[in-house]
Amino acid sequence: MDFREIEIFEVIADLYTKAEFSEGVSLKIREMRKESVLQLLPHALSFFNRGYRLDIILTIIRKKGNFILGATTKQEITDIMKPSLTYYNYQELVPKTPYHIEEEELLIMMEAISYCQLNELAINRIFTLYRKIFPEGLYYATE
Repeated sequence: MDFREIEIFEVIADLYTKAEFSEGVSLKIREMRKESVLQLLPHALSFFNRGYRLDIILTIIRKKGNFILGATTKQEITDIMKPSLTYYNYQELVPKTPYHIEEEELLIMMEAISYCQLNELAINRIFTLYRKIFPEGLYYATE
């Protein structure tokens, strides 16, 4: 195990503890939150094992985890657990849900590049995301 993976486990453990001790929600919602937090682990490790930056992966886990901790219905948790994808509204690519995480979208788009040729709109979206996530420049996007 790469020692950097420990950070992923630590973040998951912290989110799980927060879900366990959530106040003001039913036992059913608490259990759904805990189960969803645990589902983040293989997702994060998959990105890590494919060589993506740890700080980006941790950002995704934390954001998704915070959405989970704020969820009060099964439908919200279902929507949160979906990948952060966009759709074309005849002008631009826009997030599909209010639980959209741009860092996750960027990693998904990077995966898509290796499987298909992207159109100009998708490539522009990737550059937009890079500029937002790495304002210091693309040179610093690698560890």
